[in-house]
Amino acid sequence: MLIDLLHLWRSGGTAEMLRDVPSSALGSVQLCDARLQDPTDAGLIDEARQGRLFPGEGELPLKAFMDALPAAIPVGAEVPCGQTHPGLGPWERAARACAASREFLASWQPSR
Repeated sequence: MLIDLLHLWRSGGTAEMLRDVPSSALGSVQLCDARLQDPTDAGLIDEARQGRLFPGEGELPLKAFMDALPAAIPVGAEVPCGQTHPGLGPWERAARACAASREFLASWQPSR
């Protein structure tokens, strides 16, 4: 199973719920960030497709989610951000996603 942290959060998922999933069922995780405020049903698709934030820019409990996942799980960044960062071109978005993900992961100290 691939875990998309934005969708997990917006659907009411918690780090505690992730801990209950067998490690063998978890294939990878997609890292991004967002504001805590729910965009409502009307804005949910826009947020998912073009309104995400780079890891560390928002308010999601990313460290708690990562702590609940197996330490060796593959991590990717999924940060479609045309709406939140309209001035960035594709290469700049990719570079920012990479840099923000690395910075977040370097600051995170796994608890398990």
